[in-house]
Amino acid sequence: MFQYKVIHNILPTKVSLFKAKITNNDICPQCLTDRHSLDHMLLHCSLTLSFWSLFRNWWVSKTKENILLSNSIILYGTFDNRKHKYSLNYALVAKYSIYSKCLHDEKLCFDSFLSFLMEKVNIQREIAIKNNKLNQFYETYRNLL
Repeated sequence: MFQYKVIHNILPTKVSLFKAKITNNDICPQCLTDRHSLDHMLLHCSLTLSFWSLFRNWWVSKTKENILLSNSIILYGTFDNRKHKYSLNYALVAKYSIYSKCLHDEKLCFDSFLSFLMEKVNIQREIAIKNNKLNQFYETYRNLL
């Protein structure tokens, strides 16, 4: 549902909430300088740009693969799934982490994204244990563990 709202530009941001008179302003809670639109939040905010740079560096350190995170890849999630099979899922979790921090007026923190991601991975591990598919889990997430 989150990605659907991103693709259709219907994810609530400060701009849309301000227009609906739900918030007092439409300023980005991260950089405190620009209007908080979807594009700004996920692509142009200076703190988000730093976040995506850390994400790329983290990805390379875990997989030894470079990934190009263009604006369309970040927003719409188009990847060559044969080469970067799981990077799309991690980028989706990263986007949600960015949105969640903005929603709660908290500053972006790459370490909190990693904690959030590991929570999701641990849930997948529990599901794999329950379904007796732990070997498949370790194959899938070996770069993260």
